[in-house]
Amino acid sequence: MPPRNPESTTRSFTPPRAIARVLQVVRVLALGGRSMGLAELVAEFGMPRTSLFAIMKGLEREGYVVFENERYSLGPESVKLGHAILQARRFPDSVKPALEKLGGISGETVILSALTDDRQHVVYIDVLEAQSSLRFTVKVGTQTPLNASATGQATLAFMPKSERDAYLKAGNFTRFTPHTVATTADLRKALVQAREACCAVTVDGTVLAAVGIAAPYFNQQGQVMGAVNVAGPTARLVEHIPRLKQAVIECGEAVSHILGYTGAYPPRDV
Repeated sequence: MPPRNPESTTRSFTPPRAIARVLQVVRVLALGGRSMGLAELVAEFGMPRTSLFAIMKGLEREGYVVFENERYSLGPESVKLGHAILQARRFPDSVKPALEKLGGISGETVILSALTDDRQHVVYIDVLEAQSSLRFTVKVGTQTPLNASATGQATLAFMPKSERDAYLKAGNFTRFTPHTVATTADLRKALVQAREACCAVTVDGTVLAAVGIAAPYFNQQGQVMGAVNVAGPTARLVEHIPRLKQAVIECGEAVSHILGYTGAYPPRDV
């Protein structure tokens, strides 16, 4: 028997109509700009009343619609989802004001990083360089392993425990300087500190004579996406670390809120 063509299998697959119906209901309520009764929705979609009622009850239970006075309207979860989608499409430009505020407070280079697809590195996706002639410089697109930089440690600290444990067990740590955190014991300790403080600090971790101070940011679901980071010369930053840690944490929280996260910062159930 000849092997089945995976492309033909994909073309013949039809996803459950209920999934499409759920999205269609939310779209109709959003674009219509008004509440609708069950009879109106039945007429709109031409489907059995009992089937549509089951969909609406599910949406209501999850907070995506509200049922009042025998009519349905969008619920708070739909509003939050729409906001998160909009901000994600505009990311990272949507968080630029928060980064600029941090740059103004610190006077140092501000870096926005994101977790890479292999979940072993962070990549710098936006860099606001300090105005000082003596400053930390790095190019957008630069990647660093999670163990080495403040942004990497702040991100790894809030990844799911299973991923943290797997990363620590693998032990594939890259050392850039004599001060890079590059042993399992040292990294485990750094991650505990980062979780407790909601902030990671590295001194001479990837570059000699440079300090990094980073805090994580989260998406609507409370999943860590990367970190915001202040970086600058050790001689200038080291005495200001306590003050800058708070500013970086506030920036991480602000970025999270822009992306639709509304829970306690940082999430503690990861």
